[in-house]
Amino acid sequence: MKYSIVTPSYNRPEALRKCIDSVLFQNHKDFEILIVNDSPLHDYSSLENYLLELKDNRVKYFKNKNNCGVNFSRNFALENISKDSDYIIFLDDDDWLHPNALTELDNILENTDNKKEKINWLVTNRSVGENSLTKNKTGRDMLNYFSDYLIFKRFTGDCTHAIKSEVAKRYKFSKLVKNGEEWTYFIQLPINMYYKNINTTNSDGYSPLGLNASMRKSYKTNTRILCREIKNSKMVMMLVLREINSLFRKN
Repeated sequence: MKYSIVTPSYNRPEALRKCIDSVLFQNHKDFEILIVNDSPLHDYSSLENYLLELKDNRVKYFKNKNNCGVNFSRNFALENISKDSDYIIFLDDDDWLHPNALTELDNILENTDNKKEKINWLVTNRSVGENSLTKNKTGRDMLNYFSDYLIFKRFTGDCTHAIKSEVAKRYKFSKLVKNGEEWTYFIQLPINMYYKNINTTNSDGYSPLGLNASMRKSYKTNTRILCREIKNSKMVMMLVLREINSLFRKN
């Protein structure tokens, strides 16, 4: 099974090197990694020389002419994955895979006992050191992203996503919101998540502090923008909930 790993990067060449190496040293060898450098004004020369010396055609390196944002970079990568790709994995440049991560994912996707529903979207644990970021409070393996994650928060924290390529390529990250808002991509996927409790990814860049007041205001503004861009009932419901939440915070 072939995995396409999508990694946007902004001004973190040293972290990116660690991220790339974690992919190259996987026990499972059928993969490609698509790196999109979104910081044309920063020095990536050492990393670029390293990639040239590798001469590994599984590594695809792109460089944006301007700073276009992480959403643009992910969309660009989605448009350039190989036709024979089976699953797409989103891996940030300050994260890295455990050495047997792809093998673990492959074992689940190929040999799972759950044959009632095809696994189009597999999520697994991410961690900082020994501490797992991913919490499944439901006790179930099959989860709905909208209700279990966004609304009722039965499933919380960052996780590793492996999405069937033919499904993932049908949808795009927001063009209008430049800095992330990954949930607006995942909310579009018309499939359920299948969860397995294995540690596949470790992270350098996770902040446990949560959202401050300015970030919450930005989230509400971005949701309004996204309601106009992605016109579906789930997005409208998220806007309503965030508006109600902001009223309670004022009182």
